[in-house]
Amino acid sequence: MNEQPEFFVSYNRADREWAEWVAWQLEEAGHAAIVQAWDFQPGVNFVLEMNDAARRAKRTIAILSPDYLASTYAAPEWAAAFAQDAQGDTRRLIPVRVHWCELAGLLAPIVYIDLLGLNEDAARDTLLRGIRQERAKPQQPPRFPGGPAHVVPEEPPFPGDATADTMAKPRGTSPTSSALSGIDTEELTQRALALIPPANRGYVPGRLGLVVVGGPRRVVVRPAQLESGPLRERLTQRALFGETKLFDLEAGGVDHHVEGNALLLHHHHTAVSLDELGSLAVFQPVDAPRPSSGIRGGLDTSVIIEEEIADRLQRALRFISTTLDDLDPQHHLSAVGIAAVLLDVGHRAWRTRDEHQSSPNTVSLPGMPVERVIVQLSPPVQARDSLDDTPRHMSCPAGLQ
Repeated sequence: MNEQPEFFVSYNRADREWAEWVAWQLEEAGHAAIVQAWDFQPGVNFVLEMNDAARRAKRTIAILSPDYLASTYAAPEWAAAFAQDAQGDTRRLIPVRVHWCELAGLLAPIVYIDLLGLNEDAARDTLLRGIRQERAKPQQPPRFPGGPAHVVPEEPPFPGDATADTMAKPRGTSPTSSALSGIDTEELTQRALALIPPANRGYVPGRLGLVVVGGPRRVVVRPAQLESGPLRERLTQRALFGETKLFDLEAGGVDHHVEGNALLLHHHHTAVSLDELGSLAVFQPVDAPRPSSGIRGGLDTSVIIEEEIADRLQRALRFISTTLDDLDPQHHLSAVGIAAVLLDVGHRAWRTRDEHQSSPNTVSLPGMPVERVIVQLSPPVQARDSLDDTPRHMSCPAGLQ
């Protein structure tokens, strides 16, 4: 490669797929790039090639991940770009975060391009927008913060992170399609599904999970807040004593810790998680216990009653809605994506209460134990204002029919 490349893509081998994807997008957009996977041929001196690439490229893109930050060879690569532009005047170093990682030291104050939780189209737009040598001024004027609710134009530009504030809508206004204008509904749906954990064979009892993510995508909780006592205490108090409490005070204490970019609360068989994007997840036993007894409050342990699941999901939604109002009172997150799942429920059938009461001794059980099945909720994406009061259609999961 004789011409001066615009970008050198620096990465750890664990993130090779991300590095190749980024390099491909750059070159498709007309920017020459050097990436080890494509440009370092067998027989060359790896260290010398890295030195040459870092020296010749106009800018270095650092693919941020825990593996990258722990890499012996990655640090000199980004440090070489940093040394040439310590104040960031020419943007010689452009970090791109692809996995959750906490930046420290000299990397901490550098603004990075964040691809976490984005689908491919949104990630491509975010990447290319981030490398441009121009202002991120939106095409439409921002709303006046002291005025009435912002009216979104009929054909708004893709807002991205730069215009998240223009989508805010005060609590109490009627939910309209404007709350979803400019929202990537597919990205919201995929981000919600991505937060559903895998099945855990042998887990007793089976779990009902609900995940709610907000959009437009933006940070609403700083890492320092996730680790702070006040936020943890408010969340715990709401789960124990609030109108939509999820924990049973008589079932023991609440364990808590920060894992990656999420605060986790565990209480008996119920768990709540909150991450920096305001994404909330609630996991609770499929079978609701009677107060202070630990005994299932349903009709039969061989079935899952649809109305019981609906009630538990609605309670979790109200808890999440109240928590979001606490975290984001200005409603910067104007839309939500919702996903529900049943995990490790074994050989059980799905029935309405009327169906089970009409034939309680006749149950058709699935042939294979059900480990992980998505509960279809409609609508899966909606205005946040209607999160806790919109009637939802819930259909029988395919694995339990």
